[in-house]
Amino acid sequence: MAYMTTEDVHEYINGVCFKTGPPGKVGAETEWLVTDLASPTAPVTIERLSALLEACGPPPAGSRITFEPGGQIELSSVALPGPARTHEALETDLRHVGKALAEDGLALAETALDPVRPPVRQLRLPRYTAMERFFTEHRQPSGRTMMCSTASLQVCLDTGADLDDARERWSLLHRLGPVLVASFANSTVWRGRPTGWKSTRWAIWAATDSGRTRPVLEPGTGPDPATAWAEYALAARVMAVPEFPGGGGSWIADPGITLAEWVEGRGPRPVTTADLEFHLSTLFPPLRPRGCGETTHGPAPSLVVDRAERGGTSHGANENCFRLPFVEFPNTPHGVPLCPNGPPTTPPRPPRSATRSPSAGTTAETSCPRQIGAGGPARAEPAPYGSSPSSSPRWPSDTPGCPTS
Repeated sequence: MAYMTTEDVHEYINGVCFKTGPPGKVGAETEWLVTDLASPTAPVTIERLSALLEACGPPPAGSRITFEPGGQIELSSVALPGPARTHEALETDLRHVGKALAEDGLALAETALDPVRPPVRQLRLPRYTAMERFFTEHRQPSGRTMMCSTASLQVCLDTGADLDDARERWSLLHRLGPVLVASFANSTVWRGRPTGWKSTRWAIWAATDSGRTRPVLEPGTGPDPATAWAEYALAARVMAVPEFPGGGGSWIADPGITLAEWVEGRGPRPVTTADLEFHLSTLFPPLRPRGCGETTHGPAPSLVVDRAERGGTSHGANENCFRLPFVEFPNTPHGVPLCPNGPPTTPPRPPRSATRSPSAGTTAETSCPRQIGAGGPARAEPAPYGSSPSSSPRWPSDTPGCPTS
């Protein structure tokens, strides 16, 4: 079995995550919270959902159905030429799923964050157990909420025709990130009350381990995206180490090392390619390149626009992708409000504008997407791009509605 060096990490990322080719296909993944219309505050079990979805047969347009840790449903489309055909295919499959759920009194919720139910992890796979333990040990309850109570849309796009095209797309998608946050923000209520933010979901993501959620492209990073992504991955803390490469045996959650330190020999065993692939899957920056190990089949390379990593990319899609976690669901024909009596009307105490960052010893502006102005049009202030781990947002725990309280 071959063990990896730092040079191997750079070589893998350059050769796999940034492989280029003629653009053409588009894929998409949609994640949905599910509510019981007769009991909106009760959780809907994966067992119940699985039985319903198996009984109704496979989606007619070929989407793959999987589940998120909290029981959210995810539909991953087939990759098709152009966005119009992908939209049409997902629309068809969503109608199919929505009909099956409706017959049992269930519905897809039209929000990116569960506004009333606490996060409850249903999937008990070792991967998710280790993730939850990692966030708990680092006192980041927002991580559990991120795993179990959020949902979004993910769009898969081609990487580019060549390296220059890939660099241009990489830069452009980073610049578009705040625009997408503001345009699609749809999570104003959490734990039964308004938070003061248009996208509380994004605030929760921004509050979770900035070493794996901050943007890869920020001031000071070089122009080469492959080098930037390799350095980002090497600097990130390792979330978990399975006993055997590929996920077998027992797991060590939060071994207390970065990937660079593990490669240097400070881990419980040497690093393999399977370990690197798993580590990359636990990084959730706004734009993430994804290698062919995370797709099901298909020959062409790609980019992915998404909120979070929770399984594979659109099947039949391109081998390589970028993930961009910005897009929330607006009201759609497929969803219903999750608050049983409509959104609460009592406003929360406004979040503090700045807090002391323990790691940096300096004051940093909080980066949650806040509603701007009172009584004016719905606008959103996106989470900042280019924040480093030392200047990551820290919400005071006594602030009502804050992601970490």
